[in-house]
Parts: sequence; C-alpha cells; structure tokens
Amino acid sequence: MMAGILKFQLDYIYFFYGASFIFLGAVCFSILKRGAVKGSISWFWLALFGFIHGINEWIEVIVIALGDALWIKVLRLAILILSYICLIEFGRRNTFLGRDKKVSPLFYIFPVILSSLGFWFGLEGFSASVRYGFGFTSVFYASLVLLSHARAPDPPLPFSSRIFLRCAGGAMFLYAFATGLIVAPAHFFPANIVNTDTFLRLAHFPVQLLRGALSIVIAVSVVFFALKQSAQSFVKEDNRELRHVKVFFMFYCACILLFFCLGWRVVDYSGRRVEQDEDTARHLKTKIFAQFIYMSANKLGAISALAGSPDIVNIFSQKSLSSADISIVNERLDRYRAGIGADVCYLMDNSGLTLASSNRDTPKSFVGKNYAFRPYFKEAMNGNKGVYLARGVTSNERGIYVSYPVFGSVRKAGDPPAGVIVAKGSLDSLGKYFKTYQYIFFVSPEGVIFVSSRPEWVFRSITNLTPGQKEVLRISRQFGDGPWDNIGFEDMNKASGTVLFYNKLFRFADEGVDGLAGWKIVFVDDKSSVALTRLMFISIFSIFFLLVSVVSLFFFKISLDSIQISASEALYAALVDGSPDSIELYNKEGICIYINKHGLDMMSWKKEDAMGNTFEESWPQPYKETAGNAVKDVLAGMPRVFEANMPRSDGSNVIKYVTLVPIFDLRGKVKYFGCIARDVTDDCRTRERLVQSSKMATVGSLATGVSHEFNNVLEIILGNSELAFASGDPVTMKNTLEIIIDSARRAAWIVKTMLDFSGRSYDKRDRVDIAEIIKQNLVLLDKVFETNNITLETHFKDVPRVYCNPGQLSQVFVNIMMNARDAMRGLPIKTLAITLDHDVDRSEVIICFKDTGAGIKEELKSKIFGPFVTTKGILGGGDDKQPGVGLGLFVAYGIVKQHNGNITVESEEGKGAKFCITLPTFAEENTA
Repeated sequence: MMAGILKFQLDYIYFFYGASFIFLGAVCFSILKRGAVKGSISWFWLALFGFIHGINEWIEVIVIALGDALWIKVLRLAILILSYICLIEFGRRNTFLGRDKKVSPLFYIFPVILSSLGFWFGLEGFSASVRYGFGFTSVFYASLVLLSHARAPDPPLPFSSRIFLRCAGGAMFLYAFATGLIVAPAHFFPANIVNTDTFLRLAHFPVQLLRGALSIVIAVSVVFFALKQSAQSFVKEDNRELRHVKVFFMFYCACILLFFCLGWRVVDYSGRRVEQDEDTARHLKTKIFAQFIYMSANKLGAISALAGSPDIVNIFSQKSLSSADISIVNERLDRYRAGIGADVCYLMDNSGLTLASSNRDTPKSFVGKNYAFRPYFKEAMNGNKGVYLARGVTSNERGIYVSYPVFGSVRKAGDPPAGVIVAKGSLDSLGKYFKTYQYIFFVSPEGVIFVSSRPEWVFRSITNLTPGQKEVLRISRQFGDGPWDNIGFEDMNKASGTVLFYNKLFRFADEGVDGLAGWKIVFVDDKSSVALTRLMFISIFSIFFLLVSVVSLFFFKISLDSIQISASEALYAALVDGSPDSIELYNKEGICIYINKHGLDMMSWKKEDAMGNTFEESWPQPYKETAGNAVKDVLAGMPRVFEANMPRSDGSNVIKYVTLVPIFDLRGKVKYFGCIARDVTDDCRTRERLVQSSKMATVGSLATGVSHEFNNVLEIILGNSELAFASGDPVTMKNTLEIIIDSARRAAWIVKTMLDFSGRSYDKRDRVDIAEIIKQNLVLLDKVFETNNITLETHFKDVPRVYCNPGQLSQVFVNIMMNARDAMRGLPIKTLAITLDHDVDRSEVIICFKDTGAGIKEELKSKIFGPFVTTKGILGGGDDKQPGVGLGLFVAYGIVKQHNGNITVESEEGKGAKFCITLPTFAEENTA
C-alpha cells in the first residue's frame, strides 16, 4: 500500500531529491568558498556536482508531468554524465600521490569503457551502464576522498570535524550504492535483477527517496564541518557568536524539513482534489453514456407488445403460412421498427428460423436464416427477456438485440414458447458521440471493445484475454473471428483509477450499464490536470525554496563573514596596538581618527591630545610648514617620507622617521592617509657615533699626508723667520713676513678643514654647491693621491645647488675616495675620475666616482652597503694588512638616504668600480 502511494508521489520525491543536491551545491559555494590551506579539501567540483545533479532531477519532475521524448532522454543522460564527471574531478583534485602529483586523466578510461557496453541494449541499457560506470565510480571515489581526509594526519583535524567529515563520507558511500547499483530495469545482468522496481517491492518506497535523504545528510554534515573549521580561525570571544550561527543553521535545517513536509501535504492535497474533481467528471460522463445505452435497450424493449399481438400469436397456430399471413406480420414488424427506431425487427420460430423480417427486401435479409445459436434466442426460448450485444452474422454490423418469447394462442403451464420476436438496434449514434473524446470505450465483460472513440480499436481488447476466453468468443461469433489483442493497456487498477498506456499514466473511470451484466463504459482521460497541478505547486515551492535558501544562506554567509571580520578587526587591532611604531589614521581633512597605543606612549600623549586634531597641529612651530606640505602631497596621492626632531609632552625630544601613505577609495580618490612614525632617536645617536668613528678612521688615514703638508708650511715659516731675523733690509723683511703670513693662513686653513671634517656633524642643512664640497675634500686628499701615485680626473658641469648637510656629504665623498685609493693599491694604473652632472628631467644632481681598482666580487655587490662588509684586510678576505671594518659605505648609504637620494654601484672583479650618488634639487627646506 505504502509503495503504491509513494510511487505516485515520484514527482515530489524528485523535487526533494533535486533540492537536496542544489542545497549541497549552495552550501559548498557560499560557506566553504574560503581561503583554503594546503592539504585542505577543494569543494568547487562537489558544489558543481550538486547544482548539475539537482537540476537533472528537477527535469525528471517536468518529464513526469508533461511526458518524455527521445531528445529529453538524451539531454537528461548528458547532464547526468556531466554531473558524475564533476564528482570524479572532485576526487581527482583532492587526491595527492606525493609531491603535489594528482591522479591522471587516464582514470576516465574505466568508466567510459564500462558505460559504453550498455549501447548494445539501447538507450535504457546505456542509461543503466552509465550509472554503473560513471555513477558508482565517481560517488564511491568521492566518499573515499572524504573519509581519507577525515583521518589524514596533515593537516590534523579536530575530533568533531572528523566526525562530520566521516558522516559526509559515509552518506556518500551509501549513496554510491543507491545511485550506482540500483538502476532502472534493463535487459542485462544485474540491471534485470537489482533495479528500482525490485527496490520498490522490497523496501516499499522508491530509491529516489533514499537518495534525497542521503544527499541531505551529506549537505548538513558538510555545513557543520565548515562551521567547525571556521571556528578554528576565530578568537575565543567570537565562539559565542559562532554558536548563534550554528543555532540559526539548525533552525534553518528544521524549517527546510518542515517546508518539505508541508510541501508534500500541499502538493498531495491539491493533486488529490483535482483528481477527485476530474474523477467525478469522468464518472459523470460514463454515467451519461451508460444511461444512453440503457435507454436504447429499453426503447427496443417495446417490442414486447408485439410479442403478444394476436396477429403474431395466431400465426403459430396455423399449420401452414400463407403469403397473406406473412404480409400481415411484415406490416406489423415494419410499423414497430419505425416506431421504436430499431434497425431490424424479425420473427423466428421455435427452431430459430427467421420467418419474417423488416429487412426482407435488402441484400442482408434475415429471412430464412437460423439464429438458434444466439444467446438472445436461447434466453427467450427459456421464457425470459433476452438482451445481447454482438456483431451481426449476416449484416456484419454491431447491434444490440432485444428478444421476447412468443407463446401460442392456447397456452398451458409449462408450454415452451412458439417463437421469438427480436428487435435489433444500432449503436452508430453512440460511436459518433464517442468520437468527441480521445479514449472512451463500451466494452464487454471479457474486455472486448464493442464501441470506441477510435474505430480501429473496435473488437480489440483492453485486457490480455486467455486462450480459453478467445475460444469461447470464437465459438459464439459474438465479436467476429478475433484476434481480440490488447490495445496496449497495462496495470489497469480500478482502485486507483489508473492505467499505464505506452508507459504513460492515464486516469480512467468505468460505469456499468443497467440490464447488461458486465458491460461497462470505460472513459480514459489523457488530459488529466493532476500532474500539471502538482507541477505548478512544486514549481511554486521550488521558487520559494530557492528564494528562502538564497536569502538564508546569504544571511548565514554574511553572519559568518561578520564574525570573521570582527575577529580580524580585533586581531589587527591587537597587532596595530602591539606594533613598536606609531600608527595613525587621518581623514582627507587631515583630522586624526585613530592612533595606536605606542603612538600615544611615543609622544607621552593622552588619547584626547591626538584624536580630533589635525596633522599640522601635532607638530611644533618649526615643522608646521613641513607637515602641511607633506599632507598636501599625500592627499595628491604621493607618499612622503621625512625625519624630524619633535618635543614630547614631558619635555624630552624624540627623532621620528615619518612615512605618510595615501589610502584610496574604490573610485581611486584619496579618502584617508596613514602616518607610520618610528622612534629613531637611538638609531640616530648610533649612526652619529658610527659616522664619527668612520671620520676618525679617515682622519687617521689622512694624518700622514696632512702632517707632511703641515711640516712643509712650518719649514717655510721657520726659514723665512730666520731670513727676516738675519736680514736688516726692510724690503727683504717685508717680503719674508708676507710669506710667513700666507703660510700661517694656509696652516690655519688646513687645521680648520681637518677640524670641520672630524668634528660632530649636526643636522643643519643649507643650499650649497656640491662642486665646492668635492674641491675642499680634494685638498685634504691631495697629498694622499700624490703619495699613492693616483691620477685624478674631474669633469664638473654647472649644476643647481642642493639643500643638504655639507659635513655629512663630505663624509660620503671622502669615504668613497679613500675606498678607491685602497682598491687601487699595488696596481700599475691608478685613476680616479669624478664627474658632476645634472638630470633636468628628474631634477637630480649626479655625482660619480670611477676608479681603476680591483673591483668588487659578485657575491658582495648585493650587500656592499651593509654594515661590516669590507674587501680590505683580514675581514675582507684579502692579503693586505690595511685594516677594514666595513662601516664606510654603510654610513655613506645612510647619509644619502637621509637626503632623499640614492647611491648605486657598478663593478666587475678586476675592472674597477663606479659609485654614483643622486641627490634631488627640488626645494627640501620643508621636509627636513
């Protein structure tokens, strides 16, 4: 009973089945489409499988309502194969054979070969073999992937995540058997034994219901697995919100199940209501036609009056009949035929011989014919009214025969009838009425069609007659000579009012005819609205399901994302607050809207000291213009970097290395800008000490040459002093004194230059001529170059002045030239070329120092500007005893970067080196 009920609910079961897989696809897309870590499951292909497979099952719903066709079968089969291919890809892309190797596409060979074997058995056989080859293989493979990931050690999964993944894998494993082994019936093993019909008989419910339930289990397990995995990325404070999301999802699942149950009831009620209305209409039609036949037979029953007519009765009392007697009888028969609307009225004697007939003058006259074998004659001879429907033996025309016994004029108890009077009526008018319908029949108790809306089906059967029944009909000649084959009706179920006709389910109603035992009107309705009504309500529920699912899953995804965003914001806030740098955020008006904790501590501020103030207001007077110009540049989209000395609230100073970066909106316009400031006070002090140490080392290297120069000056002074002392000539004394004065001035200039070079360099900048700085440095190094036989070449162009610290740049130039001296030691050719140029397009001054020294090894070029990197002495791996500590270029690099410039090196081992320094010429007074 239950199996029969569920069988007629296949459309809704397919709807449930398809919705389950579409729900699975939506889950995989909306929840698990997140940044996956290496080794985690890629859910894209499983989601695609869910959508495609669900759509394929929904097409089945349409087929049940509107009927099937060859192209629809081919389309469904193609979609089915495509869905299974997606599932195979899910397995392939989540199976790793080591070192990121995946399963080869040759894996498809097995399912393709197995599926192609079904071609021998037609489209149905191919459909079954596709489920064997692709269906079972793909789903079984996917289940193994899920189960293997559930127990994979890398990455390890929490216990509850493993449980959910195992539930999904276990349900997928069962689904492999439900979809891949239980197939539609086919004419080969095992499809002829293990199929959907066998399952229905044994389990009393369709296998599609099991498939849908398993898909729901898979989807729910995947969702909870996703929730558990997402929880791993949340901080503990977010788990409470995540629990709310879980409760919401469980409530959503309960509502979905309630929705399916409610939909089942609504669709079933609507279908049954329409079915009842249609069944009532069908029965009404059959009643009308049955009443019509009854009235036709009843009208023919008026012939009973003629059976008692003296003219008819007396004819059987005579020993011989004259032509006059026959004429009287014929006149009576003609009058009654016309009166009751019969086709033929005729009179037979007790032997069945026709004595008189109203069709006596036609080629198909009954006169002289014996019809003793007819049941209606036998019934009348038994003294009863006879009603019989048959095909005429003489006329070959169908008719309804009504017979009455005719007794003699002197009747005694127990006397048999003397004859039989018969009226034959035509059913042609009934056939005309039938033609207004597609399928309506007037059938005999055996199931033989006597009158039909399809004339070609007359004298065929609506059931499969047994050989015994056919033999009885052949003997009676009631419906001709046969063969009375079935028109194609199968599984005609009177209880449900359904019949299967060419694999399509039809509704029918039948109605017996009073007075005709076993005869009935059968009306088969090929235009039932039940399936369409069910399809309409299923479509409404489908749309509602999709809308609710989309909205709910969208809300669910937003809730999950909001929790993750909150967690990320808390995490990033913790990272920003824990940063050792000051991080500030300003709107495009330059007002501070955020500052981290370290930014407040750096300046000894309270939050209200920074929040709501503009960027310029936070700087002391000497730097307000600098800050204002920097804000203008960053709001124009240009990042700015500068270093400044800033007083703290407690009175101490802090040197800040400030970076301003623009923050753009979606339209590409600056909406905010960020300020990242680093406390470089200690770094600057360390750098100053390194610079001073480097200067002292350079001064030591210069001491010999300078002392020699100084001795020369002293000798000039002493010699001229002695000459002046010994000479009494005023003119000679004046000349010697002038020489002494010039020499003293030169000695003072040398001392001043050395003191300027070796003294502490304060960060005081001005616009200076780079050529003059280089020339002053060359004076210091003149004796060094002379002693080392170094040829100096200078090529100075007129260049703009540069805003810089002269002492710091002197340190850079001297360091590079002293390195060039060391690099050329011991070489036959020693040349140092210094060039000064101007790049107008880039507003830069370019200073290059090119030597003919030993060059720089390739492995050192990338780190030459790092601390403690040297090519001299033991630390540099050389044989020379000249010490090298590796701070010269490091200090030079830092000074150049402080001036917003750049320093590069070009060198090949054995071919010298070229150091180029670029310094901006644009106004930098407001950026220091």
